[in-house]
Amino acid sequence: MALIADNAADRVIQMLALTEQLTGLIERETEHMRARRPLPDGPEADEKQRFVNLYRLEIARIRDDAALIASAPADLRGQLKAASERLEAALAVHAAVLGALKELTEGLVQAMAHEVVRIKAAGGAYGADGAAAAAGGPVPVALNQTA
Repeated sequence: MALIADNAADRVIQMLALTEQLTGLIERETEHMRARRPLPDGPEADEKQRFVNLYRLEIARIRDDAALIASAPADLRGQLKAASERLEAALAVHAAVLGALKELTEGLVQAMAHEVVRIKAAGGAYGADGAAAAAGGPVPVALNQTA
């Protein structure tokens, strides 16, 4: 799906609206991550994906053919540039928060894995006196010879 614009000014206006909407969605998602709330799903996630795809497509088209927006008024192009810079900043914050959450999650997983290894290494066997057997010591084994 691509933008259908009557002229360069119309394309810039549509791109400006798209950029601002996408920035808002990215900022809301970032706030969800910061608050450790689940990310939006359903219609809002679908909308973000559509906006991302449309934005990517249109930016590529403009990069390939600058004439698509060249004749738009300079003030509109300036607004689009400023909105694009806000989007880039929002994406940078989003990436930083996402990276921090990834690091936190990986740290928790590693801590749990180390704890499991520590518990398993401690052994679960008991000695003759009913106390837990020392780690690394002999582990009593019951053998049923009737089988």
